Amino acid sequence: MCIMFVVLLASAMIIGLLYVYLSQTPLVDYDETLIIYEDTYPSAVNISIYYDVCFHNVTFNVVDDPGYMIRINWKLTVLVEGAKGKNTGLQVTNTSNDEYVYIEILKENPADVCALNKGDAEAFVNVTINRAYTINLEALAGHGNINVTASGATFSNINMHHGINCPGNNGINMTNSIVYGDLICQVSTGHFWVRLDNVDVRGTLECTPIDRGTLIIL
Repeated sequence: MCIMFVVLLASAMIIGLLYVYLSQTPLVDYDETLIIYEDTYPSAVNISIYYDVCFHNVTFNVVDDPGYMIRINWKLTVLVEGAKGKNTGLQVTNTSNDEYVYIEILKENPADVCALNKGDAEAFVNVTINRAYTINLEALAGHGNINVTASGATFSNINMHHGINCPGNNGINMTNSIVYGDLICQVSTGHFWVRLDNVDVRGTLECTPIDRGTLIIL
């Protein structure tokens, strides 16, 4: 009888632990990669990228001929157990008009708010772009940082903006590059750090507000 009691007790403990485990909200963890190959748009010479995702850090890396047009590495890890993971996926659309390719990197449902609270998760988006293309970049983000690193690159325009409801910082580190149009870097609640080493900006160069960042021109 004692043995039967031990067996029943052990069974009850296992069932109880299983119930606790199954009743917990699982942590969300995304780790995805999207590659757009050059032969997908063989006539393309210009890329326009629009970025608008909440609670993320993103770095646009411009490199010399990586063998593809653009590569997007996306990783999100929820740090707080029980945090709601609504609208945490990434939506990427890409279309073409002859030599122009348009890429939008958006939150899973653009019309929905981000359910995760700041600090509940950490996410990083690394976008690697072939420098052989002329790039038009428009970046907006919430509660995260935006960075651009480039060497020997060609841009049509760069527009990086953090709005009043999107705290975050902007960083640009470019060398030996050309911006045929404007280079605009704006922050409303964060800060900017811009370093241009032998960069030819032929349009408007504007980093504002001037008291919320550093602009270095070499």
